[in-house]
Amino acid sequence: MSEKILIAEVNAAEWDASMTDFHGGVFHHSAWINAMAGKDRQALFLHFEDPQLGLVGKLAGQLVQSRLKFNKDLYFFSGLLTLGNDAVVRKTCLRSLLKYARSKKCGRIFLHAFDFREDQPMAVPGFYHKAMNEFVINYSALDGPPKISSNLKRNAAKARKAGVVVESDTSSAVLHRLMELLDTTRSTRRDKYGCDYDPMYIQGMDAASLERVLDSGLGKMFVAKQEGLIRTVLFALESEAGLYFLLMGSDDKAYELGIPSLVALELSKYAQSQGKIYYNLGVIPNEAQGGEGLRRFKEQQGASEEKAFSYYSWYLRFPLRWMNPFLSRKARRFRVDVPVPTPSDY
Repeated sequence: MSEKILIAEVNAAEWDASMTDFHGGVFHHSAWINAMAGKDRQALFLHFEDPQLGLVGKLAGQLVQSRLKFNKDLYFFSGLLTLGNDAVVRKTCLRSLLKYARSKKCGRIFLHAFDFREDQPMAVPGFYHKAMNEFVINYSALDGPPKISSNLKRNAAKARKAGVVVESDTSSAVLHRLMELLDTTRSTRRDKYGCDYDPMYIQGMDAASLERVLDSGLGKMFVAKQEGLIRTVLFALESEAGLYFLLMGSDDKAYELGIPSLVALELSKYAQSQGKIYYNLGVIPNEAQGGEGLRRFKEQQGASEEKAFSYYSWYLRFPLRWMNPFLSRKARRFRVDVPVPTPSDY
């Protein structure tokens, strides 16, 4: 391969046309990228092209207006797609991405890893990385149905006994109810753990963008009703290969009745009935925000923790580049192996 890889901006149709050669997740879908775009968020589809070999990589996300008016950032939802898993190709693509970001006068690059797998992190000058593991039920690796904990089964049985039914619905009314339930869940977790969190944890995600995801067909909601009242709503992303657990909101009664457990089991059954290869239950927050409880909930469904890594650039433009030593110290609180910025990063 060449030492230099060129980056070309393409439209959604061109992006989709070559996806069959790459193994992307739900966050690589053009429907998702376009749905998350907005006033200060431009959808971005990038092809990485080797002068000799042609297309070798793909990356899609947003060009985002940052909180500083003079600055823009590159934000990507999921990992760099390459033909095969050649570390040299991947590193060369990321070095080219740094040059591209500077040409766009971007302040930073945020390369997340939602619905993406990577066994080992890469050391690329100009970037540091952070573990971003997710919990996945890999049906293709199982001889039968996933192993469900007896506790989850008991809670689900309790919900059924209370007359709870689970159905699919993509209406605006149910989406509105989900927003209400997310506020309730947020308040419950804040009272329980003593700290706040943002349920809209992905750039550009709000009620309007989620409705666009539903309209595109990529989104699917599972609704749990008891005595005609919506107690729990789970928002999932569905591709041909798998399902992704994006959001779930519940009221206080739902937890008393074990409804989240029933919804979890019904979604897994749906995935298996549709011949999905996997069901990704997503990330968990840190321990202070209830991460251990959510870890148990996901593992009780038969999910295993799988590795992935997010990559973040140092500040790329003056005067913020002088902040890189401080950013390095902040990053080291999360990972001990964050590299110290080199003088070229200052």
